[in-house]
Formats: sequence, structure tokens, C-alpha cells
Amino acid sequence: MLPVSVNLSRCHLPEEDTVERIMAIVQRYGIEPSLLEFELTETVDNEDYQALEALMAELHAHGLRTSIDDFGTGYSSLTLLQTLPVDALKLDKSFLQSGQMDGRGSIVFEEGIRMAGRLRIGVVAEGAETQQQVDYLRRLEVATVQGYFYDRPLSCQDYEARLDRLQYD
Repeated sequence: MLPVSVNLSRCHLPEEDTVERIMAIVQRYGIEPSLLEFELTETVDNEDYQALEALMAELHAHGLRTSIDDFGTGYSSLTLLQTLPVDALKLDKSFLQSGQMDGRGSIVFEEGIRMAGRLRIGVVAEGAETQQQVDYLRRLEVATVQGYFYDRPLSCQDYEARLDRLQYD
């Protein structure tokens, strides 16, 4: 079994039965909860914040993982890190865009990675498209990197075919 990340929209925050519906699916298909990670976007306004915090705590109580997607694009990043039970930060691809890998952009990016490490929060760097970006992330010891450098999005059929090939290689 491979871990799977699922985007969870802000529209799910006011729904009281979100976690119950998720757990019904987990039980129906016999999924190990720790293999599911729910990605929540960082851009949550203040009125949704308490609902987000409660939702993430409930997901964790059931053994599910949580992450903040597109981290660094909103204005409340540090507040989110201070209070939310989060397993991973998915650093927004804008940090790796040309011109951002040196100067002030690199300082913010690198310190964000260090801070996540001190908080025992995993880091995923999004948007790696070039060898230069991958080398930069390796120097920073970012363990998980995603982007077009490695692959384009795959259809379900192509993904299943790739898994089949990996299984027999």
C-alpha cells in the first residue's frame, strides 16, 4: 500500500460529519489510516480557523495525517504552525521560481525548512522542474520533492500501469 494525499476543501469545514464520512470509507476499504494524508490549503480566513483546528485534531485522533498545502502563499503561516496539529508542510512552488532561489526568497525558504524540522513537521517541496532546483533542495536536505522534474500528472490507467511495472522490476 502506498500513502495517498487527498485535498480537503474549505467547504468541508462547516460539515459536522466530514470525519465520520472519511472513516466510513477507511473502514469499508480496509485502509490503514496512517496512509491517508489530508491536505488543507493555508488560505483559511479567521472565521474558519477554529473549525479547521477542530477538524485537524479529529483527523489526528483517528490516526489520519494532515498537511498544509501551498504553504507560504497566505498571511497566517506562522500562526498555523504554532497551533495546528500538522504532520507536513507542502512548500509552495513559488519559492522555487526563477529569482527566488537566492537573496531574500532563499532565506525565507531555508529558514522555513529549518523551523519545520525543529517543530518535527515534515517538508514537501512542490514545483521542482529543473536539475538546479533539485540540487538546491538536496543541499537543504529536503527529503520529499515533487514536480515536473520527476513526472507529469498521470491518468489513473497510467498510474496503475506504472505500479504494475514497479511491482515486477
